[in-house]
Amino acid sequence: KLDNSYSGNCIRVVNDSSVALDIGFDGSGYLDTSAIATHCGSGNGKMSIWYDQSGNSRNALADKSGNQPLIFSSGSMVEVNSKAAALFDGGDRLTTMAFQAHTGSFYAMCVVQTPSSIGNENIFSQDDAQGTPQVRTAQYLRTASSTSSGRVVVFNTSVSNFADPSTSVSTSDQVMLSSYATSGGVIESFDNSATNGTSSYTGTLATNNQVAAIGSNTGSVSPGAFFNGHIQEIVLWDGDQGSTTRSNIERDVNGYYIIF
Repeated sequence: KLDNSYSGNCIRVVNDSSVALDIGFDGSGYLDTSAIATHCGSGNGKMSIWYDQSGNSRNALADKSGNQPLIFSSGSMVEVNSKAAALFDGGDRLTTMAFQAHTGSFYAMCVVQTPSSIGNENIFSQDDAQGTPQVRTAQYLRTASSTSSGRVVVFNTSVSNFADPSTSVSTSDQVMLSSYATSGGVIESFDNSATNGTSSYTGTLATNNQVAAIGSNTGSVSPGAFFNGHIQEIVLWDGDQGSTTRSNIERDVNGYYIIF
């Protein structure tokens, strides 16, 4: 749970019999993996909904069964570092209804295990159909000119895009990627809370209502840049949160996942 007051479920899991079950949290506030095991038995389970805990019902759903990431495999939880993980196989994606992700600044964080070969792959993206004005808040895994890095990309209202890379990331490695954009023209991204320095953007960030996607982009009729790897956590705040709060969030998340 991200908020002790949240009373809803965490995910919906579909077993091999095509039976869907909402899965909540155990007594410690963590994903109820025992309920998943009972539901799926010796078979598999796929995640059809990842529930929004903000209270705004911005749930991320798979639009068809072939897009559902694997959460339970052959009688066992899919895990990274002994914690539950959703396996996105390069064709899986979960999407929200259109919404305004932020009002001019934001903070985003995710915990993933990188693929064995890192390319231009989307973890979280809010991207319009490449119309005008464009809007995007994204975290990528992508190969830069000489290294692999996490990356945050934003668009301003003049349809100019700006990006900031994190420090380099390794293949097949669990990592926390985080980023923020201020309303004053600064963007910065981090690997395991380590920064590669800030970048700047000009103008005002676009804040349109758009669909958001986990595991791909959403910027065309045929989505691309699918993620190959495991995703364990995605958090998005309206507002950049400030350095102290960002550090506290990342320390808290690392206290559970023990990444660095």
